[in-house]
Amino acid sequence: MASCKLVSLVVLLVVIAHSCLGEEESCLENKFFKGCIEDKFKATFEEIIDLKFKFNILLIDVRQPEELNCTGWIPNSINIPLASISFDLQLTANKFLCIYGRKKPTFDDLVIFYCNSGNRSAKAALLALQLGFKNVKNYVGSWIEYAKHFGLPLGCTGWTPAPDLRYSGHPEDAPSRTNPRARRHATSSLTNRNIRNNINIKQRGSPFKLWHDTAHIESH
Repeated sequence: MASCKLVSLVVLLVVIAHSCLGEEESCLENKFFKGCIEDKFKATFEEIIDLKFKFNILLIDVRQPEELNCTGWIPNSINIPLASISFDLQLTANKFLCIYGRKKPTFDDLVIFYCNSGNRSAKAALLALQLGFKNVKNYVGSWIEYAKHFGLPLGCTGWTPAPDLRYSGHPEDAPSRTNPRARRHATSSLTNRNIRNNINIKQRGSPFKLWHDTAHIESH
């Protein structure tokens, strides 16, 4: 009986120690995790909203397409779900361009990943680094931070926070909660994933066209 209690105590101590060290071990495995990421690997909100006309920097949303259908996405981004990152970043330049309507990044180009809360994007950033991409960042705030600034849906529940007044006056930066027409456009399904479902690109438009149309609608 005493030996059984001793074994149980040892197991409990191991579990507690493992849970306490879990974040530290994650940081050792992945330097892009929120708890330990250095500033040089972190993309900020200001950096993200400045990307709207910078097509030489690739912003990749690694959420599932159904999530984007509920919330919308950051202008100038493309959608590659986390499970597809390793495969799609190894596509030929021509195939990448055909699927996503964007130039495939070179190993030296800046690539920024985001998701809902910054966890999946940390994993995607590590995968890209392992594939040879040298200039990789994680937008730690991800969609939650971005949506809170502009008063956009946080998820499929439809809950929408009040916009940050510092940014709500700039409709060209994101779909506006007060512009239903633009918002409906922004929450339509992403074209690059529809291409894989054999939907005609001419019918849906390219990712650049979707971004351009959204910006055009909001500016009028």
